[in-house]
Amino acid sequence: MNSAILKRLLVLIGMLALSVVLFPLLAFAIPVFSNFLFFWPQCLLLPYGFVNIDIGASQAFFVDSAIFGAILFWFVFAAVFGYVLRDKRIRYVAILSYPLAFAVMFIFYGILLIFGYSVYLEGL
Repeated sequence: MNSAILKRLLVLIGMLALSVVLFPLLAFAIPVFSNFLFFWPQCLLLPYGFVNIDIGASQAFFVDSAIFGAILFWFVFAAVFGYVLRDKRIRYVAILSYPLAFAVMFIFYGILLIFGYSVYLEGL
């Protein structure tokens, strides 16, 4: 793997890892987006799996394997992200990491909704 791609991959992985800690803390400072920021780690890593919208939260699916699938998904996304942005400067990569992660996450959730599933968020 090219060193430029590896650097960008590590920037995205680092930014996502930082967001897992930082965003829930920002939820207390930014009340407008507090729900989104507070549940960001659960949205990013899917530790509680998925639920069927028709059945409700009484039965969760893929509880044991969802977090591993999510981590694998974000590593593949980071590799593609690093490859596509290999010629860009690191600061642009850092700036683009959160908007692209948000967009990919919302597209993934939209696809889940089409098939009648949702992410199970503990605490809602």
